Amino acid sequence: MDAARDEEAQNGRQPPRSSLPTFLFISFMLFMLTSHNGDEFLARHRYQDALQALTYQLSNYTAWMNHTESNFTLVRPL
Repeated sequence: MDAARDEEAQNGRQPPRSSLPTFLFISFMLFMLTSHNGDEFLARHRYQDALQALTYQLSNYTAWMNHTESNFTLVRPL
């Protein structure tokens, strides 16, 4: 048994590795990169929704200030 290893070492060849651990590692990394059910994903969507609402409000206010058609109304406190 040791003679075979010595001969492979002299020839510069290593015994072939199993590709299963490499495949499992790559599969795990792809799963982690493509899973969309984490807290970060939900927080990102909340921020995107808030940004979209603020953008809509700003465009409505800008249209109101330019005297063009808008849905903006100014409410004064009593």
